[in-house]
Amino acid sequence: MRKTAFLILLFLSVAIYAEDGGSLLLSNRRLVFSYSGLSYIFPDNIFSYEGKFLSYGRLDKKSFLNTQFNPYREKLYYSFDARKSNVRGIRGMEVKYDGFSFVLALGKESLSGLSYDSKFVDIALLYYTEDGKIREGIYNYRKDLRRDVFSLGLSLSFPNMIDASFIFSYSPHLGCEYFFRTGIHIGHFLLSVKAGNTFLSESDDELELGLEYQEEELTFDLMIRYGKESAYASLFRKYESLFKVRYNVYDDFYIETSWRLDFTKEGERKKRGKFILEFGQLRLGTDTSLMPIFRVKEKNIDIGSNKKGPYVKIKFPQEKFSIKLNRQELVLEFRMEFP
Repeated sequence: MRKTAFLILLFLSVAIYAEDGGSLLLSNRRLVFSYSGLSYIFPDNIFSYEGKFLSYGRLDKKSFLNTQFNPYREKLYYSFDARKSNVRGIRGMEVKYDGFSFVLALGKESLSGLSYDSKFVDIALLYYTEDGKIREGIYNYRKDLRRDVFSLGLSLSFPNMIDASFIFSYSPHLGCEYFFRTGIHIGHFLLSVKAGNTFLSESDDELELGLEYQEEELTFDLMIRYGKESAYASLFRKYESLFKVRYNVYDDFYIETSWRLDFTKEGERKKRGKFILEFGQLRLGTDTSLMPIFRVKEKNIDIGSNKKGPYVKIKFPQEKFSIKLNRQELVLEFRMEFP
């Protein structure tokens, strides 16, 4: 406790007398100190630093590591980045220079990686291991033995023509895995195929087919995903589908509807739908559970409802003060900046 208090006082003193300036954010149960790339969150004891060549922060957000955990997400990343975050996650160091990035993390999840990011080609190399113990009873080696996993990622992108991604994973304990993703642009259409897996992902092998159409007045998305048949006879093949349409009636007035169907391996079927009217900064709608959807967002005011219930966010930029109110708690934030 004394060490933490000393770090806070030292950090605050440096920020006050620094030429570049710093800031102090006071929020419910949290203090955030920031100065020239440095950030410290108390009492979470989360430290981050962002410099020109050297950074320290969260590595599993918008990075190749994040892509490994869920290769079927909408946007994939084939580079590394140490990001500032108020969530601890997997944290480590990054050294970057002229498109190259080297990352290193030593802890329960240990990893080292190297990536190169360019205009048309991205490439990444990753070594990842977890210090986990094998539990008694039924043990799924495929999902739980995340030890000594080597991965190679390659992404090719030519705007409005083709996108192609490939991941090769190898583990001396489990063998090899492959994942690939292709997207072909034909006029206003985008055809995509995703298939395979990585040793770090949560799901088994899946196959996803997608079709997108985009123009100024009308956009629609269609996605179908099948999971690999389970090795356990009591479970089913996973299925998921999505259909989404957005139509511009006139000016800033839009109509949007979406339907999602999930059939899990446990045999549970879920069907969800949404219908939304959007006019400028106003969104109104409902879903199949009759949960109201509402949002009004201006420059400094955000009022609406989400899964957690209704909320209100008000910012006073000149006074560096904001108020956040939702169903669970009232959050007051005050930001103080040092010249």
